[in-house]
Amino acid sequence: MALRRPIKTIRVFLDSTVLMAASISTTGAGRELVLRGLRGALKLFISPLVVIESERNLQKKAPRAIPVFEIFKQVLVASSVDPSHRMVLEVARAVALKDAPIVAAARRARATYLATYDQKHLISQRQMIQASFGISVVFPDEVLKAQELADAP
Repeated sequence: MALRRPIKTIRVFLDSTVLMAASISTTGAGRELVLRGLRGALKLFISPLVVIESERNLQKKAPRAIPVFEIFKQVLVASSVDPSHRMVLEVARAVALKDAPIVAAARRARATYLATYDQKHLISQRQMIQASFGISVVFPDEVLKAQELADAP
């Protein structure tokens, strides 16, 4: 009998766009990503800023999603990371100050992936963020595909 090599859990930082999408829709890659994380197939991370942004935007745009968001928040808060002010300033040398707290939190979490739907600010900077910090900025479906490949025999 061949021994299977232990699978290293993929570390994923979720930005507010993914957490919001997962709270609003019962389908889609964002929701599947969060559900896989809750089942332990992925290690998910958020930050206090992600929680604040998500909650504020859901209250304005999709208040009916708040109960689902609250459930996700209660589980994910155990994996919350808060980068230091110094780390945010270091990251801000390479990315816009607005995005620095998110990239810094992903860095603090030692995330392989920063999952986002933010094309304007994060996806558009994926090459620079990868080169500077070793974090792949991707859409949620890209993380799901990478996880499936990693789990394949």
